[in-house]
Amino acid sequence: MPNPYFQFKQFLVRHDMCGQKVSTDACIFGAWAARSMALRGDLPKYLMDIGTGSGLLALMAAQYNPTLRIDAIELDMQAAEQAAMNVKASPWSDAIRILHGTVQDYARNEGQGQYDIVVSNPPFFAATTTPGDAKRRNASHTVTLGFSELVESVNRLLASHGRFFVLLPMQSSDEFMKYAADKGLYPCLVLRIRDSVRRTPHRCCIEFIRCRTVTITSSLLTIKEPDNSYTAEFVDLLSAFYLHL
Repeated sequence: MPNPYFQFKQFLVRHDMCGQKVSTDACIFGAWAARSMALRGDLPKYLMDIGTGSGLLALMAAQYNPTLRIDAIELDMQAAEQAAMNVKASPWSDAIRILHGTVQDYARNEGQGQYDIVVSNPPFFAATTTPGDAKRRNASHTVTLGFSELVESVNRLLASHGRFFVLLPMQSSDEFMKYAADKGLYPCLVLRIRDSVRRTPHRCCIEFIRCRTVTITSSLLTIKEPDNSYTAEFVDLLSAFYLHL
């Protein structure tokens, strides 16, 4: 049985009620996005986390950027309840609001244009190959939130100066960027993730903005050295969060 919680340096995430568990890729994405936000000269004030699950990304963003006000939306009722419990037990309970419902409805009816930052670790596996467990299926497969719906919702929620961060499989990144470009969202920063030097990248973190850039800044993060130890760049990125780094 997998561990029902993941202990970070400043907060604990319980995820046994969630279809999507805490993963290394999600932690890399959360740390990378949080750092990117903090490096901006104009610090963002309002953030939306789409498909928050256990609340992981919202909590990581709050730790790195304590002045943020965060709304985190989740479709699954049990996951939303667990995210709310994780937030309540954290140092940032006053900064994070957990919402239960679909982002499509929320984007159509509330919050248009009010978020400086939108982040999402969305469902991204093809809906034609879904696991039997409904909770897992909705969390990881494009059943309830397809790429076009996600981009449409982000376009509604994001301020004109806003930035959108998303985690995707490498093989889906080109398709997603086409949907984003149709809504005037263009990549400016890309991080490719691979498990080791012997592997090809399997995940892609992308930052989008509302203007087309001449140059896209791209980098590669390798998680493990050949001896199975963490690489220096992984340690540098996750040391603020992981207990054992």
